[in-house]
Amino acid sequence: MSNWLLRATNDWLKPIYERLHELLCAQSVLHADETTLQVLHELNRTPQKKSYMWLYRTSGNTEHPIVLYDYPTSRSGKHPKEFLKGFKGFLHTDSYSGYHSGLPKEITVVGCWAHVRRKFDEALKILPDKDKVGSGALHGKNLCDRLFKVERNFAELSPGERFKARLKESKPLMKELFEWAAHSDALPKTPFGRAVNYALDQRPCWKISCSTAASNCPTTAPSAPSSLLSSAAKTGCSAIHRTAPRPAPPSTASSKPPKKRRYSV
Repeated sequence: MSNWLLRATNDWLKPIYERLHELLCAQSVLHADETTLQVLHELNRTPQKKSYMWLYRTSGNTEHPIVLYDYPTSRSGKHPKEFLKGFKGFLHTDSYSGYHSGLPKEITVVGCWAHVRRKFDEALKILPDKDKVGSGALHGKNLCDRLFKVERNFAELSPGERFKARLKESKPLMKELFEWAAHSDALPKTPFGRAVNYALDQRPCWKISCSTAASNCPTTAPSAPSSLLSSAAKTGCSAIHRTAPRPAPPSTASSKPPKKRRYSV
C-alpha cells in the first residue's frame, strides 16, 4: 500500500503541485512561515533532530487560494530563495533572518504585525493580574489592536482607496507605536524588552505595510504544526512537497497488490 501511494504521488500529484507552484509565484502578494516538526525513520537523520516544514500561501483576497508546503528539513535561508524563484512582489513574513537576506531585489519583505502583537501579548500573559493594568506590554498590545481595528475597515476598499486610508489612519498609529517603543526604556532581556526590540529591529519592514495598498496589514501565515493543518482546511488548494532526500523508489514488482488474507476475531 505504501508503494502505491509513493507511485501515485510521483506520477499524478507531483505535476499538480508543480502547476500550483507556478500559479503561486505568479501572484503579487504571498505569505510565508516555517515551523518545526518531528519526523521518524528518516534517511540519514535521527528522530531527535529538528526538522522544518515551510509554508507559502496566497493572500487572503486571492480569488483562488493556494497553500503549498515545502519540506527541505532545515531552516536555511536558501530554501525560500529557491522556492520563490520567479516571484516578484510583496512577501509577508516575520523577522527571521532567512527571509531578510539573500532574496532577490524583486521581492519586498513586508513585516508581520500579527507577530509584533504576539510578542506584547506573550509579555503580558506572564505578568501577575495586579500588574497588567497600566503595563507597557498592555499598552503595546493595545496599540496593535487599534491598528488592526482600522485595518479591518479597509478590507472591502479598492487598492487606491486603501492606500489613502492607510496614510490617513494607519500611518499615525504606526508612528505612535514606534516613538513610544523607542522611548520605553525596557530592559532588553525581559519579555517586554524583547517585544519592544522585535518591533524596532525590523521597523522598515513594518512600515512597508503602510506604503502599499496591495498587501493586507497582518499576515495569516501559521507558525505551529496544528495551524499548518487548519490553514489547508480554510483554503481552496493545498499540497506538500518534499525536497529532502528519500530512499530510491520501489521497483514495479514490489507494487503488486497484496494477496487477500483471512483474519479471525
